[in-house]
Amino acid sequence: MMPIIFRCFYSVLFFFILLMFTGAPVYGADNVEPTKPVEQEENTILHLGNRWIQAELNLDRGGELEQFDVGGTQFLLNSEEHKIKSLTSQSTGLKSLLLFPDDPTSSRIVSLPNHWTHSILVSEIGSATSVLIRSVTSPPFSMEKTVTIRADESILFVTTAITNKSGESQTFLPAEIPVFNAEYGVSGFPNTNFFFYSPYSPASDEDKGIRVLQEPNPQISQFKIPKDYPIFLTQYKDQNAHAKLSNNKNWIAVHDGNTGQVCAIEYRFLSKNIKPVRDNLEVITRGAVVSKKGEKNSSNDKYIKLIYILGHVTLKPGETFTYSAAWSSSKCAGPIAHTANGVVFHKPLEVKKHEFGFCLFGTMGVPQDGPAGVQFLDEKGDVIYFTVDNKKIDSTNYSVSLGLKPGDKRPAHIVADLPTVMTHIFQFPLAEDQTTGQPLLDYMIERTKTIRLIEFDRTTRKITRIVAEDHAPWEEYDGDVTLRP
Repeated sequence: MMPIIFRCFYSVLFFFILLMFTGAPVYGADNVEPTKPVEQEENTILHLGNRWIQAELNLDRGGELEQFDVGGTQFLLNSEEHKIKSLTSQSTGLKSLLLFPDDPTSSRIVSLPNHWTHSILVSEIGSATSVLIRSVTSPPFSMEKTVTIRADESILFVTTAITNKSGESQTFLPAEIPVFNAEYGVSGFPNTNFFFYSPYSPASDEDKGIRVLQEPNPQISQFKIPKDYPIFLTQYKDQNAHAKLSNNKNWIAVHDGNTGQVCAIEYRFLSKNIKPVRDNLEVITRGAVVSKKGEKNSSNDKYIKLIYILGHVTLKPGETFTYSAAWSSSKCAGPIAHTANGVVFHKPLEVKKHEFGFCLFGTMGVPQDGPAGVQFLDEKGDVIYFTVDNKKIDSTNYSVSLGLKPGDKRPAHIVADLPTVMTHIFQFPLAEDQTTGQPLLDYMIERTKTIRLIEFDRTTRKITRIVAEDHAPWEEYDGDVTLRP
């Protein structure tokens, strides 16, 4: 399939979070560490966002994420009835963090702090805003949460640190419980073109490790494993269903098939004191169809709820467990097969060799605005050709668009028509010509071992993000370069 590259927007936490996510300083700006405190708000609900995404944080509940709004689409359930249930029930969480002491089926949970203080921080250059939330009461745990958003990316970073304040070791299973809205807005009508995607870890070659615990009508199953995609897929069909699987790849995604908007969550562990567990993800759907006979209650909340156990944690007195969750959004075709550093992939970047050069294909959603270029690297990782260095930038680079609600300003030129399908062939001369300034095709094919799609700043020419890369050997492509492979 031709490459579809969309744009989104990426938040950056403190500098150590930036390094953790990227491994190299190519995704962020210069110093964006929030350092300057500003006036606190007194409201229980704090709104944090930019012109692409908006988040609502409940400060009375430790900065719990109440809503994640992308271009006017509210991804999280915001039902008053569900909120009341969540406050009184251990088994019904609302975007909450629970600590199970032993078994998630147990009715017991570990007590968490219930009194909090917060402060708002902004970077010196105004490119990032953070909310720092700390617990006031501690035993047996104290908690600290940092929520950060950048001005030029569509990702919300949430970092949580849990410290053992007791005098003895504590063992628990931290679990996050996002509840995704499966209605058309607040219309009450089910969105049957709403999808949830998760990688899965098979128990064996014969056992995929996926257990369907409830499904009223197997003839219209909500749970599938798509052909050619190593993922577990749930398509919402307005009925009550329940499945359990193992996901140790630390990402999940939901996708509104009507708009193409994707909300992905990537988890990273900043401390090593966590061990994976099996059967750690429960997928629960609720809708109007409540029985095998097809009985309906159209007033029911309609949602996909997850109970996602991050792992098994043991903390000695004074030790801290820290993890981050990056909530990103972009537009992309589905199903979503993979996420990495905020980029969601329907199909990975694939490079093929053509008689005139290299053809690039792929389908992905990118959470950052700006033009894209291509690097050609040799076996040592050295760049031997970089399209950004070409004086004719507009004719040799993609224009990557942020497929969300338009803002009043854009950091870079964008393609207004969305979704936009683009393909590209990088041609190189067959014979030496001093006027082109380009290396010869044979030279490029022989020396190029990695081709990398990047985003860059149009003014400074500095790389802002490595989107994807592919590696030699290159397959031959003899088709029309205007067609899909």
